[in-house]
Amino acid sequence: MANDMIFLQISILPIDVIILIYIKIKYGGTNRVSPYFTAFALQVALGTALDSIVGFIDSLHEADLGTLLMVLTALDHFAGQSVTYSFQRYATNFIGSEKYKRGRVEKLTKVLAAVYPALLVGNFFFHYAYTYENGIYIRKALWFPVVFIIPCIHLFVGIAHLFQYRKNLRREQLATLYSGFAISFVCMFIQIAFFRNILLIFYMASLDLLLFLLTFETPDYSAMMDALNELKASQEREKEEREKADAAVRSQNTFMTQMSHEIRTPLNAIIGYNDLILKDEHATKEIGEYAEKIRVSASGLLDFFKSVMDYVSNRGVDEANAEPPSVSQFREMSIVVPPVRKGTGKFSDLMVKPGSDEQRILIVDDNDMNVDLLVRMLKPAGIPMDMESNGKDAVDRLQKTHYSLVFMDHMMPVMDGMEAIKIIRGSHICDGTPIVMMTANTVRGEEEKYKAAGFADYVTKPFEEGQLYAILTKYLPMEENASVETWSGDMWDFYGSIFSFLDMKKVRERFNGDSQFFIDTIRTFVEKVSSAELSTTYEERNLYQYSCLLQALRENSELIGAGDVAAIARTCRGFADSGDMTSLSVVHPQMKAASAALHSRLRDGLVKMDTMGRA
Repeated sequence: MANDMIFLQISILPIDVIILIYIKIKYGGTNRVSPYFTAFALQVALGTALDSIVGFIDSLHEADLGTLLMVLTALDHFAGQSVTYSFQRYATNFIGSEKYKRGRVEKLTKVLAAVYPALLVGNFFFHYAYTYENGIYIRKALWFPVVFIIPCIHLFVGIAHLFQYRKNLRREQLATLYSGFAISFVCMFIQIAFFRNILLIFYMASLDLLLFLLTFETPDYSAMMDALNELKASQEREKEEREKADAAVRSQNTFMTQMSHEIRTPLNAIIGYNDLILKDEHATKEIGEYAEKIRVSASGLLDFFKSVMDYVSNRGVDEANAEPPSVSQFREMSIVVPPVRKGTGKFSDLMVKPGSDEQRILIVDDNDMNVDLLVRMLKPAGIPMDMESNGKDAVDRLQKTHYSLVFMDHMMPVMDGMEAIKIIRGSHICDGTPIVMMTANTVRGEEEKYKAAGFADYVTKPFEEGQLYAILTKYLPMEENASVETWSGDMWDFYGSIFSFLDMKKVRERFNGDSQFFIDTIRTFVEKVSSAELSTTYEERNLYQYSCLLQALRENSELIGAGDVAAIARTCRGFADSGDMTSLSVVHPQMKAASAALHSRLRDGLVKMDTMGRA
């Protein structure tokens, strides 16, 4: 019977060899087959060969071969344990459960795999599991736990792990799992009960190896695993690129915020104080001319800086290496700045409504020049003002004193504006008080961030009188001083007849009744705003510059009361920003015609005025 079992074992050995050769030829040098399966197949082939050799020598029953048989049998049992442990590693890595790999069961089986050789070596000296007497294999008291328990544990863990994740397996793979389970334990029972001299476990392992090759390691499955691995690698690369992009955006936003603050803060003081000089009725003509030149230069620099900052904030990280517009193109994007007229301070036209509660304003800014400038601009309105230099002191003051309106800077020492508003709104210190953010940071999207934090409104530096005027009239009970003549009715009626296609009511309010101021702005619009550049950028599909020019056209058109042109420019810009060329191709000709018609009518109006000698 022993020789028959040897032949049975030898007959299965070619299958193991064929499987190894097939793997080498079919998938050599690729990752189409799991390395754990390759290791499992190699262990089965070596174990089967060794088991056959031991079976043959054991069948001779030679007494003088006892020591050799003890050594070979120990190696044979170790090979059996190695096969089951190799199967366990293959099964657990096939599903790839990271939770299991870090679990206690995995740690326990690693300990058992390390203990098993020690048990076999100990048996060589103490014979507690098996021995050879007169060339015959004799089982001892601990034969079963030493020889079979640990390999059975490895086998059970591997099968149990696959069974636990059976929802991830196909039907044929489940059939292989159940068949392999049955073959393994039936063969073990036959081995223990009937064939003590030969480990039938290798015959069982060879059959399982063939089944797993056909169902678990088929080419389609391997291709799927390759695709999954590539997808996982691609996701990791995408995650890394996204993290790099996010870091670049954060760095870019930090740079733009600092740039905006450092440049606009001194410009705020230059333009603001210069405007006060221009409005001073007592300034000499020469001083006024110098101040006007300073205003033009500073305003041009501010507009240029705005265009540059818009270009940085509109571009994505992927466009970092794209060629930027030229300096002259940036200038073309700038918005027309109407000239400042002497003696047109709007705040002198305002007064607090009679009967209103006492109004008081708090200004929070660490820049003394900004504070001084804001106080000078607001002073004509006649509202008392207090000042603080940081957010912490502002919070303390708001807890003690009621204010009708608060202007708060963003970047300050000790506590900045964002920290202060968080405390103020979170502690409900002054829920009914509008707090307006003042900042030199004009990065796109910041306004929404400030309002979400709890600020009622947002003004940028350099301060524009129109912005501050709108804030006062919006949040305080103000009314126009009836004793101040706002505009000259005769001239406005005349201009209204010439430029009847403009919204003259809004224009009169916007220019504070200064009709000459309005005409100067019309002349500037006609001279500087051109639709030719718009057409060129549209034809070249330079959508970014096209969008910037549309923004300038929209703001300038609104400034002079051409709301229809402003509306179509806004629509065009929306399509340009979204890249909707189909819609843009329909609206652009309409915008081009409307812009050209506006220029023509404005020029005709100016010519008519000059002819009549009323300009």
